Amino acid sequence: MKVRWTVPAAEQLEKAYRYISESQRGAAERISNHIVDVTEMLGKHPQAGRRGRVSGTREFAVPGTPFVVAYSVSKGTVWVLAVYHGARKWPEEF
Repeated sequence: MKVRWTVPAAEQLEKAYRYISESQRGAAERISNHIVDVTEMLGKHPQAGRRGRVSGTREFAVPGTPFVVAYSVSKGTVWVLAVYHGARKWPEEF
């Protein structure tokens, strides 16, 4: 399946990268790359994540990080909807 990022999800990843890089640039790169790698894996295994808290979505906790990727699967495409820190309040919709 194709993997596509929504604009808000890409912006959230960039924001997380900038925040982490203020104190640990190497860690920011590793974590960002790991999140992208996980989303590519979801293209091959779209049911790998758990049922999402938002109706019609799925979630995948990125191993070794505090981040969760929210996504949906539609017409042969995995849509990355959000990249959230696990401690953040989850939205009611995307």
